[in-house]
Amino acid sequence: MSDSHDNDGLTRRRALGAGGAVLTLALAGCSGTGDGGTTETETATTTQTDTATPTAEPTTTETGEASLSALEVPEDANCAVCNMKPAKFPDYNAQLQYESAEPKFFCSNGCMASFAADPGHFEEAYADASIAAAFVHDHDTTDWIDGLAASYVLEMDSERVDDPMRINPLAFDTEADATAYVEQYDDLTAEDVVGFDAFDRDLAEQYRASFFE
Repeated sequence: MSDSHDNDGLTRRRALGAGGAVLTLALAGCSGTGDGGTTETETATTTQTDTATPTAEPTTTETGEASLSALEVPEDANCAVCNMKPAKFPDYNAQLQYESAEPKFFCSNGCMASFAADPGHFEEAYADASIAAAFVHDHDTTDWIDGLAASYVLEMDSERVDDPMRINPLAFDTEADATAYVEQYDDLTAEDVVGFDAFDRDLAEQYRASFFE
């Protein structure tokens, strides 16, 4: 991991993140944008269905190593943090796969990062669950990429993106792509590019403060 992924570089973003936290608290529900740029607000639902949750099955790479791949997001799956439907956001949803637990699906990177930072806060059974894989969408291409190896830009300006929940860490397949993004804006620097392991409770609260109350 490069110096740009140093957790110490988060200090400046956490200070700026206060505004993002206020914005999140102001939302009455879980606001996001679906296809066509429309805004949706969905209330929580606890309706159970008989649809089976897909299970992560390893595939074998050319070198003989086992590798997990992104799962199809079930239409009836709820975001494990905000309870929206991840399948409604095909360019932004994310997922975490576990070694000995069912996978979790999320409407966006911010919700995924929040669950990863403190899973026990959202579901006690996952407090000690080991993450086997993470998959997110590349901000430029919207293709699935390895979420554990991705570079994330700590974007806090909701006016620059049109994704669910208004603000999210933006995922990029390479650090170079993430750096190219931050170089477009005066208020972003190399310190705003981090790796998956930077998502601790403090940082997660910058994006989903209302869900940690």
